[in-house]
Amino acid sequence: MNLSMKRKKLILLGCKCMALAMLFTAMATEHSQAQSVTIINKMPTDEEDVLAIYSNGYNGDSSTSIIFLESSPAHFNSPDMPRFSIIGKEKQYYLGIGGYVKATVGMDFEGVIDNPTYFTTANIPMTETPGNGAKLQYSAATTNLFMHFVGMPGTDNRFSAYVNANFTGSNNTPKLQYAYVMYRNFTIGYSTSLFTDVNAGPPTIDQEGPSGWTFVRTYVLSYKRNWDNIGFGISAEMPNPNPTYNNFTHSVYQRIPDIPAYVQFMWGDYGSRVRLSGLLRNMMYRQYELDALEAKNHNQMGYGMQLSGNIGLGNMITFYYQGTYGKGITSYFQDAAGQKLDMFPNQKALNELVTPEAWGGFVGLQFNITERVFASATYSQVRVLSNDRFYEPDYFKGSQYFVANMFCRVKSNMLFGIEYLWGKRQNMDDGSNTANRIQTVARFNF
Repeated sequence: MNLSMKRKKLILLGCKCMALAMLFTAMATEHSQAQSVTIINKMPTDEEDVLAIYSNGYNGDSSTSIIFLESSPAHFNSPDMPRFSIIGKEKQYYLGIGGYVKATVGMDFEGVIDNPTYFTTANIPMTETPGNGAKLQYSAATTNLFMHFVGMPGTDNRFSAYVNANFTGSNNTPKLQYAYVMYRNFTIGYSTSLFTDVNAGPPTIDQEGPSGWTFVRTYVLSYKRNWDNIGFGISAEMPNPNPTYNNFTHSVYQRIPDIPAYVQFMWGDYGSRVRLSGLLRNMMYRQYELDALEAKNHNQMGYGMQLSGNIGLGNMITFYYQGTYGKGITSYFQDAAGQKLDMFPNQKALNELVTPEAWGGFVGLQFNITERVFASATYSQVRVLSNDRFYEPDYFKGSQYFVANMFCRVKSNMLFGIEYLWGKRQNMDDGSNTANRIQTVARFNF
């Protein structure tokens, strides 16, 4: 390469850096409420590999936003579309970088859940330390960063990769939320279970959400496809049973994946749909004979059935709903997860694990007051059913959850909200306790 060509390359690189700096400065001083898309270098030269740098906004109507939307997580507490995107030559490759800063301030009273991020009703203490009837809590741990790559959009060979993390790990260390690859209709990686209907989830400041919501992140290999108003999906997912063991049983490695599947029907102009989901899972454990040293592996089957969806009544009102029933699927429910109730020692045969029945769900309503202001309210419940083979007085029996909130999107990338939460935990012996929280949020998407 001669000296003249090197100079041209350096001049071109300098121009790009200056243009990028001017773009960031303009964005920092922009006061207009309208959302715009800024494009640099409308046509690439032969020496360039980058076509454009965009600034995309929430609910933007650019084709770039649509391209990222198709393979992004869909629930309320996921980040918006990336505001910074690098577009490759011939618009065949797109790289989006974004996230949000989320800060909350909350006050727990008449019962305290000692976690500012997750209002988990199963963690309501059954006895309170005298003098600790209220607590002020701050958090910014759900601040979120992601990278999103899309290749060959609009073609049959479309593929994408998405990585997302927040800071809810120990001592605010990063914690993976999503890491998956999509090709055509297949998804592989770490994502929400196919048994989770993310679109049915209501908006909450609380990162946990309704107690009876079957929201699970796991490793998936799934296939999803839509035909007009009909959708179908099936998945093979990492098994992760959460049982209680005793001296005559213990854990072994799992061999068979959990298998969720769904069909759904969509109608109307306001996002109405109904989704029927099913789940099959095999849970293996080691079983010892009561009167001998012999042991063998034993299998228990679990299953679940679920009805969920949304009903849109014009532009102003949306109903959310989910109802779920099953055996051996307690860990799929938000607030029952971690309670070790997928399987439990049979009170009549101590070397046998039984699968308790459980049900849960929620109903919610969102009301759009204006284009920028909306309010919602949701009630949820989860219940584990006991019987003569399964009963321990201080074990989790169920919980209730209520949330009411209001949000204002003051700009396309800035959200403020206020929320009231109430929860109740109940044990098998019917002992119970409650907790309350009022909290606010400021969320800035970038």
